[in-house]
Amino acid sequence: MQLIREHILAVEGVVSVHDIHIWTITSGVPVFSAHVVVEDAALGARGADQVLDKLVSCLGSHFDTEHCTFQLEPASHAEHESHQHA
Repeated sequence: MQLIREHILAVEGVVSVHDIHIWTITSGVPVFSAHVVVEDAALGARGADQVLDKLVSCLGSHFDTEHCTFQLEPASHAEHESHQHA
């Protein structure tokens, strides 16, 4: 999981990642979800689309994950988040 976290953090605009979940829904079909904190500026005018495209592409090509779900959160929202995230 640390390797996946490092790949996500390498995407431009990503500040941190938490609530990572990886499981298999059917035989051989890995599924991934995570909350990804991004710089506020990265969420403006098509920025969110670009971040999501990079994240999905990264996990698909490096970790053969067919289904990824990312919840993008602006860095300014961190004060509203629970401090139980890992």
